[in-house]
Amino acid sequence: MTTTNANPAKQAPCSKATRVTCAGTMIAMMRAPDGATAGEMGAAVGWQKHSVRGFIARTFKRRNDVKVMRARGDAGTRYRLVDRQAS
Repeated sequence: MTTTNANPAKQAPCSKATRVTCAGTMIAMMRAPDGATAGEMGAAVGWQKHSVRGFIARTFKRRNDVKVMRARGDAGTRYRLVDRQAS
């Protein structure tokens, strides 16, 4: 009796180089010179604004390598990541 693997995901795993995640997308947006608003990041990944703000608070609370800078303007609060050594 032969068995076949019916799950194609187990046969060909994604390489990390080509994998696009919500977190990676939002971090890339926050690393831009002007940063991004919660609305812009939410639209890019399909999340609501409060979920984006929760992600930012949860992810960067204990990281020592980057700092989240906030700037309030007419369009809303813009979030930007800055390396701790650069600030």
